[in-house]
Amino acid sequence: MKNLCLLLAVAGIASGLTGLLPAAEPASAAGDGDSIRLESLTTSSPVIIHDGRNWTMVPAGAFIQLPDSLRHRLSTRPLGNLISWKNFLELNREWLKAEEVSIRQVNGRDALDSRRLRYLASTPLMVIATHDHQPAALSPVEPSMASSDHH
Repeated sequence: MKNLCLLLAVAGIASGLTGLLPAAEPASAAGDGDSIRLESLTTSSPVIIHDGRNWTMVPAGAFIQLPDSLRHRLSTRPLGNLISWKNFLELNREWLKAEEVSIRQVNGRDALDSRRLRYLASTPLMVIATHDHQPAALSPVEPSMASSDHH
């Protein structure tokens, strides 16, 4: 019953996003999920990531690196079994990576290091920002906040 309630809540969230999402595209080989464009979502919008058998949710603003070759892993609806972020990450390490960030980076007070970003951009993996080992949306860095913190 608990899973059913969660599935209904997720379905409600996904249906509430339909105005923000592009029309459904053909299903991928991994399942019958809809394509999703992160650019059209707010950073706090939940995004479903799936592996064809299991799924979990992360905020749209948590994506540091999303190669085009892995966009088929995003969906607007659940596919398979809901599992925790930790278990999902463990099961999908061949294409998914967590990158721990500071609370200052989450809050937009500090930017990610440019060398770190270049390294992450060179990986073929989907990279999700995490804080305390949980997906975390990164707020845009505000130059006035970042510079005032260093005085």
